[in-house]
Amino acid sequence: MSRRRTHAVHLADAPAVAVRDLSVTLDGEIALSGVTFELEPGRQLAVVGPNGAGKTTLLRVLAGLIAPASGDVRIHGHGPCGHICIAYVPQKSGIDWRFPVTVRDVVMMGRIQRIGPFRRPSADDRRVVHDALEAVELADLGNRQIEALSGGQQQRMFLARALAQEADVILFDEPLAGLDIHSRGEILGVIGRLRERNVSAIVALHDLGIAAASFDRVLLLQRRMIGHGPASEVFTEANLREAYGTCLHMTDGPSGPFVIHDTACTGGDDEPR
Repeated sequence: MSRRRTHAVHLADAPAVAVRDLSVTLDGEIALSGVTFELEPGRQLAVVGPNGAGKTTLLRVLAGLIAPASGDVRIHGHGPCGHICIAYVPQKSGIDWRFPVTVRDVVMMGRIQRIGPFRRPSADDRRVVHDALEAVELADLGNRQIEALSGGQQQRMFLARALAQEADVILFDEPLAGLDIHSRGEILGVIGRLRERNVSAIVALHDLGIAAASFDRVLLLQRRMIGHGPASEVFTEANLREAYGTCLHMTDGPSGPFVIHDTACTGGDDEPR
C-alpha cells in the first residue's frame, strides 16, 4: 500500500520554492548543474531553453520524482516529497486519451491523497471538484469522455485537477504545446488567475515572447542556469546565444532587435529532458 502524503505545515516567511546549487545526473550524464533561484508565493516563473536543456528534469526534481545529485530543494520550507501542496501537470503525450473516464473523474483524481484509500468522495470533495471545473470553465463538460475534448480543454482539465488537489505550487510541462492561438490564450488566462489564489506556478515553455510577456520571472537553462530574473535582464543577446547557439537568430525590427527561435532545433542535444 502506498504511503498517504500529508499537507506539510508551511514555514512562515519561507519562499514557495527555493533551489540552491542544484545538480542532477541522469544515466551517468549531467542533466542540470548550478541551478539556484527562489519563487515567492503567488508569483509565476517561466522556464525556457532549447530541447534537452533540462526543463522537464527541473520540474520532476521539484515534484519529488527525481532525486538531485547535489544541492537543495525546498517547497515552502520542506523537501518536495511527503506532502501534497505540489501539483505536477506533465506533457499530454504520455496520456491514453482512449481510456473510458470522464472529465469529472480525472479532476476528482486530484483529491485522492486527501480522501485516502478505500474511502468515497465526500460532499466537500465533490464541491471542490465542481469549483475547480468552474474555475477553468469546464463545469458543463464534467460528464464528457476525455477523448472527446479539444487540446485546450484537455489542458484546462489538468489545471482543474491541480486546483482540486488544492496545491500551493503547480508545475506545468509545456502546457501550450500543440495548441492554437485561441487555446493558448485560454490556458495562459487560467494560469494567470492563479495569482488571485496565491498559487505559485512554474511553467516550462518554448516561446520566449510569451515567457517575457506573461510571467513575473524567467529561468534560462542549457543544462545549467544561464540567467534568472525579469525577462528584460535575462534575455540579453549574449545569454540567448549561449543558450540556443545556432538555433537562435536575431534580426532588426521597427522597435529594435527581436529573436527568431527555431523550436525544432535541439542545439546539439535531442534528449527529451
